[in-house]
Amino acid sequence: MTLSRRDALKLGGLTMLGGAALGVPLGRGAQTKGATSQLSAADFPKLYTAVITKTPAATPTMVGGVAHYDFTLRREPAVQILTGSLKTPVFGYDGVFPGPRIELDRGTPAVVRQRNQLPAVGPFGSPARTSTHLHGSASLPEYDGYANDTTAVGQYKDYHYPNFQPARTLWYHDHGVHWTAQQAYGGLAAMYVMHDKDEQTLLPKGEFDIPLLVNDAIFGADGQLLYNDNLHSGLWGDVILVNGRPWPVMQVQRRTYRFRVLNCSISRSFTWRLSNGMPLQVVATDGGLMPQGVAVTSMRHAGAERYEIVIDFSKVPASTKRIELLNDSNQNNIDYDFTGKVMAFDLLDGPVSTTRSNYDQPSVQEPDPTWDRNYHNFPLVRSEVMDLPVTGNYTRRHFRLKRDDVTQEWRIDDRSWNDVVASNFTAVMANPAIDDVEIWEFENSSGGWFHPVHIHLVDFRIIERIGGVGQVLPHEQGPKDVMYVGEGETVHVLVKFNKPGVTKPSGDPDFKGGRYMVHCHNLPHEDHDMMNQFSIGSIDFSGSDPHHPIDAARPMALTVPGAPAMGTATAGNASATVGWTPPATDGGSLITGYTVRVLNPAGAQVGLLRPAGAGATSLVVTGLTNGTTYRFRVRAINAAGSSALSGASSPVTPTEGLGVGAVPGAPTIRNAVAGAAGGAITATANWWAHDNTGSSPITGYQVTAIRTGVANIVELRTPLAGRDQTLVMTLPAGNYRFTVVAINSTGPSLASGQSNLVTAR
Repeated sequence: MTLSRRDALKLGGLTMLGGAALGVPLGRGAQTKGATSQLSAADFPKLYTAVITKTPAATPTMVGGVAHYDFTLRREPAVQILTGSLKTPVFGYDGVFPGPRIELDRGTPAVVRQRNQLPAVGPFGSPARTSTHLHGSASLPEYDGYANDTTAVGQYKDYHYPNFQPARTLWYHDHGVHWTAQQAYGGLAAMYVMHDKDEQTLLPKGEFDIPLLVNDAIFGADGQLLYNDNLHSGLWGDVILVNGRPWPVMQVQRRTYRFRVLNCSISRSFTWRLSNGMPLQVVATDGGLMPQGVAVTSMRHAGAERYEIVIDFSKVPASTKRIELLNDSNQNNIDYDFTGKVMAFDLLDGPVSTTRSNYDQPSVQEPDPTWDRNYHNFPLVRSEVMDLPVTGNYTRRHFRLKRDDVTQEWRIDDRSWNDVVASNFTAVMANPAIDDVEIWEFENSSGGWFHPVHIHLVDFRIIERIGGVGQVLPHEQGPKDVMYVGEGETVHVLVKFNKPGVTKPSGDPDFKGGRYMVHCHNLPHEDHDMMNQFSIGSIDFSGSDPHHPIDAARPMALTVPGAPAMGTATAGNASATVGWTPPATDGGSLITGYTVRVLNPAGAQVGLLRPAGAGATSLVVTGLTNGTTYRFRVRAINAAGSSALSGASSPVTPTEGLGVGAVPGAPTIRNAVAGAAGGAITATANWWAHDNTGSSPITGYQVTAIRTGVANIVELRTPLAGRDQTLVMTLPAGNYRFTVVAINSTGPSLASGQSNLVTAR
């Protein structure tokens, strides 16, 4: 018998672990002592062993004022997540979890290429079709990560982000239809930070502005992630991860720190508090800065919500050496022995930083007024939605969040996402005009479960909560895009439906309308099937929609690169130096290397292909016969395969009379050194110049930084006097080795050996 996907899902999950599945709400205080992971006692992670610091942001390529990023969705089989020797396979952006952080200034548009090179079957049986949603961005519909706008394995899509909104903490994650939970849980999640002058002036910044991505997980005995969504009610793991490490510890100065806390658990909600009872000073919500800060001793936090919290360690007594961030949990979570702990802060007794860089002149240091600032009731920034009157002649819409206990499907009202698909994506739950202001009411009548509801495109203001906790909580008094709809609660939100991208060229000034999603961010609920859509403005559903969320910007197939352009070939002694220009197109995937084909006068290949690195533009081909004429051709290689061959080089004839000294001798690589933590992302290559300079003086060195699986980075260095040479390279964060070639007027030398491995940080 063949089961449909929906029939299979009704059987209760894809990778079920032992234990009873949940068919009814848990109620208050659901506690399961022990663990659900299958790790041995020796392999279960030790609390406060892993050390975390602020990891560097990804480095874009700037083209015409637009920041371009290039990420590969791939499986990395051995990521260090646990604290012992076990490694964990991850399906991640660039093969890491969390994925690369994007960090840029407001008003800087970005294009993010997402290349799907996952295995054909993704984590936990998914079809590995992905859709990337930048959560919190007012993106155009075709770049918003619409659930059915999926990129198949072997395809890529360029996502355009306007970044015109006020500074905020966003995140990007997979949003592929019906498999979001598994793919986000498997590793497809990362943070995206947008700065502006207001928040950089008012709040701790730089090394004191720390992203914290918090989630929970279940591990098998071999370290792999296990998945159990309890009949689609939710997944609750027994291991708490922060920035991809279990229960980490962070060293902090005795001053203020700003923590951007993202709950990227697929189901779990948290209630934060500090072990010493010190206040958490909340300064920003999903949509950016609050009108004023508020100090709370505890706060609940649902999946996908972002809160920016200042902790003032300057007020802590000198006798206190460690403070823990704890989790008091909420109703209808499953808790285990250690899920009440999250991370620890170890306080340093050394000097405290009380200066900062000036925003307009980063090279100038100035006093830092934020280092011991009290943010409770401190005025911050007003925002449009927070300044709207909460009463008025607004259209009101009421929606009910439900569960069908027969089909185990979740719904908004009586419509599921399958109904939207069946309507050819024309059915909508609401159709406000551009710039309309409405009040939307979400009633949780699902039998007791809590639901974090996310509305795409907009920021909203929570104006009323009826039932449940019965109030808008103090830490929610800022612009939001996710609302915690607790058990028995009806939440009212005030929404203005702004035109996306209207102030920046990456938006469409002629935008007339589009479709956006609303869904529960307990991701098993979203996948089964608590997801709907609304339209904004005017759409011709029966005709051509220029911003159709699926058809307007289709993914492209990964293809082989264009052919390199052959350059010059220069004869040497039983050798030749072959040069080329990289292809104009990479086929949607980074070029991973080149092969050089050696041809005799008849055009037949001689010997094996000669490999060159990803960033190479020349190769010294050795082992040739003096007196024989050769030509050369080159191919480029990416994940899709090899390009067409370049044209043939001019003929060259190696000759013994040219001498070994025609090109310089190869340099000798020495130890490489990583840059200092907290500063620029640098590493230093160091080498000895060869005594043999060849037929002419050395004119420069070509230094190549090699990073596994990533395009090499090449820089040229003009030589100084003396044999000892160094070059400080600014690099994206990662592990590197270096090679060096010397160059004279004849050409480049053979490459040196590889340096030791260093980490740019």
